[in-house]
Amino acid sequence: MNQKDWIEYFEVINDRKPTPQEFAAAKEAGEFESDSLNPQQTVSIEKPTQVNQQSMAQSVKVSAQQITQPDTPAVESMDKVPKPKKKFTKKTKTIVFSILGVLTAILLIVGGYSLWRYQSGKLASGVYEEVYSEYYDYQNKKWIEIKKESAKDGVPLYDFVVVKGDNYQYHSFWKLDSGSYVNPTDYDSTVNTLKLYPWEKQAKFQMSFSEYESEFTKLRKNYPKFINDTYFDVKESYQKKSKTTVLYEKNGDMFTEKNYDEDGKLFLKRTFRRLSKEDSRERLADYDRAVEEDKKERQEDSDD
Repeated sequence: MNQKDWIEYFEVINDRKPTPQEFAAAKEAGEFESDSLNPQQTVSIEKPTQVNQQSMAQSVKVSAQQITQPDTPAVESMDKVPKPKKKFTKKTKTIVFSILGVLTAILLIVGGYSLWRYQSGKLASGVYEEVYSEYYDYQNKKWIEIKKESAKDGVPLYDFVVVKGDNYQYHSFWKLDSGSYVNPTDYDSTVNTLKLYPWEKQAKFQMSFSEYESEFTKLRKNYPKFINDTYFDVKESYQKKSKTTVLYEKNGDMFTEKNYDEDGKLFLKRTFRRLSKEDSRERLADYDRAVEEDKKERQEDSDD
């Protein structure tokens, strides 16, 4: 820069004009190109109008000392002149805003997908009646429709699921000529309760073996005849239940449940439909009556 530019720059930065020492130090340091200044740009020092010989001598002496001893503080003061802050160029700002825009878009997409994924697997609380089911008969190597077979035997079977928050519990009962039948594990234990994971669209069995065994210990005490008639290996039952993978797909007020064994083979498929509030109350009332009839019959059997 030239002398004029340097002076303007110095005034902007320091809000004052430079002293002669600062000007000389900057010139010596090569901070501007030397050229002739016009009268307005010349940095002048105020001179006394009248001086005597003694003051002139003192002035010459002081000047000589200043020449032999360079004014280093002036140079140091120039080193401390603050430099202008760097500003982002238009191109840099465009790049920064573009990156922020991309990141924002990614977050919105991920957040939107997460919300959709969760909602697509979220089952509303309520009563869901089974409308279709079939299981794979490993022995005969074929699929069997459960309700169809039940109807052939003249034994109406009612299966439904109660969803409360993330809890998912199976219930079922049969209406017989002699009364209703309900498995005690259905109404007097929690072994048929799973926990829903909407993101994974999966219902998981959460019970530990000790808890599972404890439930059957209670059942043996309350229903000894039932346990003796339907005895099975609790440990084997637990292992089969805990190794079963239950996935589901929601479609409006309906969902389809698929059960896979430990080898990943599909062995049970069931479709449920959500009941209205009125139908739900009716189905739960039927179930409660069936439970009371079953308990009464079991009590009479135990008395015999």
